[in-house]
Amino acid sequence: MSFRPRDTSDAAWAAQLEAWRRMGPSGRADVAATLSEELIELTRAGIRIRHPEYDDEAVRLAEIRQRLGDVLFAKAFPHAPRWDV
Repeated sequence: MSFRPRDTSDAAWAAQLEAWRRMGPSGRADVAATLSEELIELTRAGIRIRHPEYDDEAVRLAEIRQRLGDVLFAKAFPHAPRWDV
């Protein structure tokens, strides 16, 4: 079951679903991976804007912390500084 976004016409939604079907599983996985990478880069760009003093490693850790949440981040990176996001 799929849920059509409210700002999308029935015809446009049908065309989008058909395009996804034609992509096949590997094509859809490629799109998902690309979107995930782009989201990470956008998140890091926002962190850089809010914290221009952060170096690349601090930005990377702040993004990971934002994605994982404090509890999981602390378990995964117990010795990492807690950079503000």
